[in-house]
Amino acid sequence: MLHNKAPDWLIYSNLFPESVADRQIFILDINVVQASCAMSVHYFKFDGDRDDLAKWSER
Repeated sequence: MLHNKAPDWLIYSNLFPESVADRQIFILDINVVQASCAMSVHYFKFDGDRDDLAKWSER
């Protein structure tokens, strides 16, 4: 985990869109990934991003 006060923060944070919620970046070394048939996974509709945190931070 890389905290926003870490010396390498700018190297990694520049890879993502800026957000008021920027606090941590997790750096992972993934060896295996498995997939599922997804036959019993519910459908969910993406209605948009939440703006609660942005509104809160503007106070």
